[in-house]
Amino acid sequence: MEDMSPPRNGPPLHAHGFEEFFYITRGTFLFELDGEQTQVGPGDMMHARADVPHTFMNVSEEEGRMLIVARPGGIERYFAELAARMVHDASNTAAFAELAVEYGIRILGPPLAARKP
Repeated sequence: MEDMSPPRNGPPLHAHGFEEFFYITRGTFLFELDGEQTQVGPGDMMHARADVPHTFMNVSEEEGRMLIVARPGGIERYFAELAARMVHDASNTAAFAELAVEYGIRILGPPLAARKP
């Protein structure tokens, strides 16, 4: 999957039962994996093991991009359903939380943007 993140954007702190690999193709991202923060840029790769709390934020002034590979696969269905729901009501955070639970994603805290000035 390709992720395109506006500046200061990223998911809430979360964990799930599959691992993810993130390959940065554009911009600079701040990752938090199991409480440790690392800044990465184009050509860098991050790995989030299954069940490890993680999040990231685009800290660039431009759109950031990365390729995300999940193992095992199937999480692309979550993102397709999430996008469809956002078209209808992007402000319904309760519905997004319910969808995350359906796919085994545990929301553990706010996004980095909500924690950093």
